[in-house]
Amino acid sequence: MKAFISVLILLVAGPVALFAKDPTARSENPVLVLIFDGLRPEYISPERMPNLHALGEKGVVAERHHAVYPTVTRVNAASLSTGATPGTHGMLHNTIYLPEVSEQAFSSADLEMLQRAGKRTGDRLLTAATLGETLEAAGKRLWAAGSSGNGTTYLLNHRLSGYGAASARGFLAPQSSGRRILGIMEELAPADAEPPYRQRNRWAFEALLKVGLDEFQPQAAFLWITDPDFTTHREGVGAPLTLEAVRHVDEELGRLIDGIRERGLEDRINIFVTTDHGFSTLTNEMDPEEAVAASGVDPEQYMVVPDRPKVYVKNSDPEIIRRIAQTLQRDETVGAVFTRAGNPGDPFGAVPGTLSLDSVFYDHDRAPDILFDADWSDRKNEYGFAGHTTQTRYPASHGSASPFDIGIHLVAAGPDIRQGKRSDVPTGNIDLAPTICYLLGVSPADSMEGRVLHELLRDGPESAEVSVAERSITARTRLDDDGSLDYEVTVHRLRVDETEYLHFTETRRHRRDP
Repeated sequence: MKAFISVLILLVAGPVALFAKDPTARSENPVLVLIFDGLRPEYISPERMPNLHALGEKGVVAERHHAVYPTVTRVNAASLSTGATPGTHGMLHNTIYLPEVSEQAFSSADLEMLQRAGKRTGDRLLTAATLGETLEAAGKRLWAAGSSGNGTTYLLNHRLSGYGAASARGFLAPQSSGRRILGIMEELAPADAEPPYRQRNRWAFEALLKVGLDEFQPQAAFLWITDPDFTTHREGVGAPLTLEAVRHVDEELGRLIDGIRERGLEDRINIFVTTDHGFSTLTNEMDPEEAVAASGVDPEQYMVVPDRPKVYVKNSDPEIIRRIAQTLQRDETVGAVFTRAGNPGDPFGAVPGTLSLDSVFYDHDRAPDILFDADWSDRKNEYGFAGHTTQTRYPASHGSASPFDIGIHLVAAGPDIRQGKRSDVPTGNIDLAPTICYLLGVSPADSMEGRVLHELLRDGPESAEVSVAERSITARTRLDDDGSLDYEVTVHRLRVDETEYLHFTETRRHRRDP
């Protein structure tokens, strides 16, 4: 019996021209990017993920890969789509505040709200060009699919360029592509009652094979798989069911690789596998609303987005911003505190002892007056996995500037990828879009801030030949009437060529004898 599930199919006006092979392209090999949501680097081992590990052994593993901060799903989806940081593309968190769209903050998982935001912001849902539209302008096509939420899938290709986007959860767009997908897949996956999302994940992989490879044949594709993130939030980092979810997605990857081989495409497709963030065990200490309320400021003068700690101050009053920021600096459950730069481009915030939004590539006209982070430690959990943050709500989560949330891996293999290498050159999610453009012979959009990952490619330099610069910036202040509390926050950044990556932040407090 066919499952009954609501399906949203969008119609986009205007025909899309058929693509032709570009004779100037340096490669005719299509590119596939797989995102396993919430994949910790430690999971990529012969025992836990034999298929992904073998893919890395065959190709390249970039061991200093970076998510963008905040390390949450839809911020990184936007960065993968645009090759840009949040300060450029404008998707600032999983929960966002756009006063022209809603008086209240809303979840970017909500597809309807995202579409409304696009209309009410003058088609500026994202304020950077996407990979999909960049390829389409060059006569090439992108397709985005997955088992992730509809909002995530939409942000991978929100202009519905090329073949648009498809989610196992019911979002298929544009209408022409949606009809073809349903004609091949016959039905969408039923909802999984318990984690992991086996049925939805299987649908996404099958759709890539039967629709993506057999029917659409795009030059580039994103496939976003919702596990192990979905399971980890509920069970914890390294928990038995989490590791079962890890094994499940690796088995699906094995099926995909077999399907590619059976189609004679093994030597034709470049595959990149990464994630949107790492994961940390939570101590459930920090309450963002209580932390801000401790400032004593009239609540009518500010708004806190509690699950993603941001503060919007009425009229951006500098005195209120100072009072709230200094209260957060005193709170030992709070880590880094960010405010707008005292001077444009300055790494230091306007409030003493804060870093600027610029320092973490977050300054945008949509940005809050104050952004603050959970504190973190490298303490191990009951399953032996390091990394705790003071966040609340789940046994495990992400979003912080901890190295355990930012630090991820990138695995790449294919005809244009080096073989049997490991690279310690810093890379990031912002690099995938410009690298895809390079491989397909397309000029990257001016708004793309990432770089081409030449050291991972066959015609590129050895990793040891790539120059890497490290930079640390520390802001300090003394608090309390007697100046007895020292607070300092440091941002660590890495640079390759003209591209910089946020490596992590760390916070220290020291109470001196009065």
